[in-house]
Amino acid sequence: MSRASNFKGEGKVPDALRYAAAKIDAQIAAKKITDARGDGFLGQLKAVEASSASEDAKIISISQIVGGIING
Repeated sequence: MSRASNFKGEGKVPDALRYAAAKIDAQIAAKKITDARGDGFLGQLKAVEASSASEDAKIISISQIVGGIING
């Protein structure tokens, strides 16, 4: 099951969360990160989703997480 399916809704934040989750799946498929590491990144994304931060702050956090996903 795709990790992106964890995130529902419309808008910039849900779209960014789905994008990041798809990146996790792609990195795992390419064997650049382990499944366990992917689950850790997914946990970070869920924490951002649940936070009370502003939309802009959430987008920045998601961008930082994507950087970690890409760099392994």
